[in-house]
Amino acid sequence: MSVVESLQADLAELERLLRQSERMAVRDVLEREMGLVRERLAQEMAASAAASDIANDAEAAQSVPMEVADDGDAVVWEAVNKLAWDQGGKNVTVYLSGLDGLDEVSEEQIEAKFRRDEVDVRVLGLAGGQRHVRLRFTPAEEITPSKCAVKRKAGGKMRIVLRKSETKHWVSLKAKSSGLGSLKPGKADAGEDPSAAIMNMMRKMYDEGDDTMKQAIGKAWTEARAKQGAGPAVE
Repeated sequence: MSVVESLQADLAELERLLRQSERMAVRDVLEREMGLVRERLAQEMAASAAASDIANDAEAAQSVPMEVADDGDAVVWEAVNKLAWDQGGKNVTVYLSGLDGLDEVSEEQIEAKFRRDEVDVRVLGLAGGQRHVRLRFTPAEEITPSKCAVKRKAGGKMRIVLRKSETKHWVSLKAKSSGLGSLKPGKADAGEDPSAAIMNMMRKMYDEGDDTMKQAIGKAWTEARAKQGAGPAVE
């Protein structure tokens, strides 16, 4: 089972427990944990999308027709085979590597065209003029072309900095159908005690959680047991 599938299963289990829970304090803890799982799931899906972008780039490169350069020679564009990306605040940064010989090409051999809905970066003449690399895609969200840039780094590396038109989280680099999808709640095991399942889940969350999570669960547990006339049970 992949990390994404595992997180989806965890989320489905939490949703099932939330539906079975009747105590407000317990529901608050479960909803808080669901938020953390959703955030982690979004991050993992973004990382997975970035990895799939590499394969998509390779596939797209095979379908890119040969283009004619100014000197009349046909140019066969090669896919970028090493790509990663991240984001922070207003920018999305794309990291390219494996561009051997990038240090030796001139600025004129690096072409970058940015539109609100398109990124097109080309590097001509790598490896002594034998390689011509191109990365072209529609970003997941609109960008501000005038504030985008390409930065060449040592060791055959390049950074493409994209300025977001709106400061919001991107779940993928390229425009595509994305999101958490439809998560189907899991089925309860036959004969399983819902209350026991909730308590086991809360104890697991307590044991594996950080100080903030432990404090929240401890408080919820204490309040729940106080209503039952019992003392604290989480230590």
